[in-house]
Amino acid sequence: MAQLKKKYFLVTIGVLFLGVAVFTNRDEQPLDLHSHIQQHVLEAEYGSATTFHFASQPGIVSTSTESSTSLVGKLQANQADVRWFAAGELAKRKDKRAVEYIIKAMRDPTDTIRVCVMAQALGRIKDPRALGPLSAAAFDSTNRDLRLCAIQSLGMLGDPRAVPKLIEALETRNMTIAAASAL
Repeated sequence: MAQLKKKYFLVTIGVLFLGVAVFTNRDEQPLDLHSHIQQHVLEAEYGSATTFHFASQPGIVSTSTESSTSLVGKLQANQADVRWFAAGELAKRKDKRAVEYIIKAMRDPTDTIRVCVMAQALGRIKDPRALGPLSAAAFDSTNRDLRLCAIQSLGMLGDPRAVPKLIEALETRNMTIAAASAL
């Protein structure tokens, strides 16, 4: 256990040095001002996997008496608040039976916030089946918000197999603050 903690400490130190190198060695094309500001606001506001709160907080016990089957059905509801409630309740329960349905809902391209809530619910449930879909979502070229949510959720999983993808996110300047925080 002590060696594992030492290994993570060394990886964290390495990531911090890499992060400093990335920020001090910028030779990329500048983004337009709006995109630049938007990216920094997103990263500053949601840059920590421990402070990202679209779905329910960890450790809070579900008070809903609805069945998990009913909640899974609500993941496809037309009303956003119903979908968010269902994802939050399933995350509170850490119901691993819902993982495949949440993954499917996360892949729905029609609503950014919806996919972010789903990504976070997967992080809170901490099921290893979410590692592949979250890793793919972390590099989704069409949805910056989903990339941010997926990177944070990879950190929430706590699975050491996520480390290479998070390091890749740092190296490719993909939500670097979120990636460093997730590590």
